[in-house]
Amino acid sequence: MSLWSLKCFHCDYGTVSQCDPKKGNRSTELTCTVSSNRCFRKVIRKTDSEDKIEQGCTNEAGCNIQEKSCSGSGDCSSYCCEENFCNNDAANISNKAFLLVPLMIAINTGFPSLV
Repeated sequence: MSLWSLKCFHCDYGTVSQCDPKKGNRSTELTCTVSSNRCFRKVIRKTDSEDKIEQGCTNEAGCNIQEKSCSGSGDCSSYCCEENFCNNDAANISNKAFLLVPLMIAINTGFPSLV
């Protein structure tokens, strides 16, 4: 899995915690892309049966804005099941590593003018 393919689950309707395949309400997997930061994570409540339910919202405007994109009750239709970071941040890490390749080639081949 590449750094920027975060996985989220999305309920066909309702919230993820209400997903019930027996009733035809399936949880489908979403793949976030570098251009669409739509995975967020937020613990909304704790129950006896589960330590925590993590829910977030899909929003293409950026990171750390799940409060604004969620409803007042905190219920959203999707949640992240992977690391709690944004795709853009992960892509930037990968892009920085990619940009270092020409620099390393220049140093190793003895072209100081490129450095």
